[in-house]
Amino acid sequence: MPYKNISQKEYYKNWREKNKEKIDKYRREWRMKNKGKMKKHSKTYSDKHQKEIKAYRKKNKEKIKKICKEWRVKNKERDYENHKRWRKENREWINERNRKWIKSYLKVPKKRLDVRISTSICKSLKGNKAGRRWETLVGYTLQDLYQHLEKQFDDKMTWENYGSYWHLDHIVPKSWFPYQT
Repeated sequence: MPYKNISQKEYYKNWREKNKEKIDKYRREWRMKNKGKMKKHSKTYSDKHQKEIKAYRKKNKEKIKKICKEWRVKNKERDYENHKRWRKENREWINERNRKWIKSYLKVPKKRLDVRISTSICKSLKGNKAGRRWETLVGYTLQDLYQHLEKQFDDKMTWENYGSYWHLDHIVPKSWFPYQT
């Protein structure tokens, strides 16, 4: 509503600044009492404006990513609790997704071999497995792998911070390898 009198606009602006806590308290209480209304409004709004929301997110992808990252850094504990709660509430969905992934990777020999070798090497480096099985496939020993990796270390890399500070990656993309069935 356009203000007829500039001083009236200033008056309300000043009043809102002086009563910020009172206004916030009222809004919080209203939201607590009207959760159903808010949920319904949110659903109808998002249904109605889905295309605009999608276009905005696509257009401002980097900006949104930056804002989300800043929020996660500021609210680490809250973010952790949210993820923990989400995983607990969606355990069925997570298990189903994992089952589908396992089925899909078992069907494709390339994926199956890739996952098994990666897992075996990772376990060997962590000291959980002797590593004999994958050694026969790749043609070098665990000791050879250790020596090769240690040559690549920078000043901060150690075997103690493997997995937290550094991890293995592929110099040549795995998709370039000529897997045969």
